[in-house]
Amino acid sequence: ITSDGFRPNPDLLDELVYEVDSGLRLQMDSLMVTAAAFWRQIDDLILFVPVTATVIQARNFERSRAIGVECDVEGGRRLIWRAAYTYNHTAFGDQGILQLPGFPRHRASLRLGWFVFGRRDQPPQQSSLVIWAQGRLTSSFYLDRLNNMSEEARFTLAAGVDLRNVRGWTCGLQVNN
Repeated sequence: ITSDGFRPNPDLLDELVYEVDSGLRLQMDSLMVTAAAFWRQIDDLILFVPVTATVIQARNFERSRAIGVECDVEGGRRLIWRAAYTYNHTAFGDQGILQLPGFPRHRASLRLGWFVFGRRDQPPQQSSLVIWAQGRLTSSFYLDRLNNMSEEARFTLAAGVDLRNVRGWTCGLQVNN
């Protein structure tokens, strides 16, 4: 029996995940630096794979691994900025040479903002208005488990405005390309 192109799999096993991560955060006046590293292993990994031209099914695969680092630097009071980078190396399959589908190796972003009124380091009970713009770069990544089909690297832009009032709620408007 299939439903909407999905076939059930009664033999599917639960994934077993082992994970270690560690991070560090440093703050000096209006500058904050965050860095983290991680390692993850998943046994009986579940991936959705095609079983016919029109049907996919969840199946277990032996093992996958991911290792990576994340870093983030931000600063400013009225003119604010934030730069972030993530490296994520994934592997799965019998020899561990295939890249996990849907996981790009590199992600980077830069966000710039300006407090029209208020400041980043002000108490939350004060109102603020921020106008901001952000660019994101994502490296190419595979869409299938055999690493045959890939999505191109892409750069996206976003811009917006965030208003926070004295009661603590925030209202925002965001535009993305």
